[in-house]
Amino acid sequence: MNKSLKIGLALFLIGLGVVLSVNIATKGELFDVNEGEFELHEESYTKEQFESFTFDFDNRDIYVLPSEEENISIKFYVNEKEDFEYNDETDELSITIDYQWQRNIFSFSFPKNRTYYKVYLYVPASFFAYNFDFTSKNGYIKVEDILLLGDVDLKTSNGDLEITNSSVNQISMNTSNGKLNLANISVTGDLEGRTSNGRVNATNIEASKIELRTSNGRIIAEDLNSKYIKLNTSNGEIDSTVIGNKDDFHVRIHTSNGSRYYDGIKVAQSDFNTSKVDYVELTSSNGNVTLNFKD
Repeated sequence: MNKSLKIGLALFLIGLGVVLSVNIATKGELFDVNEGEFELHEESYTKEQFESFTFDFDNRDIYVLPSEEENISIKFYVNEKEDFEYNDETDELSITIDYQWQRNIFSFSFPKNRTYYKVYLYVPASFFAYNFDFTSKNGYIKVEDILLLGDVDLKTSNGDLEITNSSVNQISMNTSNGKLNLANISVTGDLEGRTSNGRVNATNIEASKIELRTSNGRIIAEDLNSKYIKLNTSNGEIDSTVIGNKDDFHVRIHTSNGSRYYDGIKVAQSDFNTSKVDYVELTSSNGNVTLNFKD
């Protein structure tokens, strides 16, 4: 073993000994997870109180569900080791929960009970077009059964994003590592979704424009209803069904390493009906690409 390795090993062992000694001296509390450090927050408001909701969380799953009592309510927990900001004094409810890793490097606040890391927001299903701007640095976000929404912007650095059974003005979804799940959605404007590493599932979607992209995953898209559709994956198959007549669309289907299937027929070319305005584009760097139409 050379001199540098010996010095590095010695420093590591010294550091480990110091940490263990402190942990023993504090009776194991240095690395202890104390679930009692979490405090429950529950608030209720009238349905007219807010027009928008802006959440920025560390390690939180967010669930947006219809309110049974036609009001707005929210339920979540906060750990005393976290920085917490809550503002309900305007027409926007703004909440920030930030875990300060640099101040708690030897403390771990990850309890076995995942309830502490779930945020529930209940809003009336069809009263007002609420706007959502949600960010979770490590969590799952789901919006379900909300019949009237404004602009919805969902972002997470590591987790799935899901919107189902909802009517929305505009949708933007972005996850660094997770699936995109969309089903039974009507969008007045544009729908854009992106994942760096995950599968895309989209079923029964109507929108002015639909753009769905994954860097590494399969795209399954059924019953898409739009005059502008782009589906792209860097590594995976695309299997899609578009509502309409194939003769009404400029179609481009391309794969660098795979087969192309155009309305049930295997084809060699990429572009069809290039004079048409309505547009469907499916591209994959590595995988089969399948496009079917249905009236």
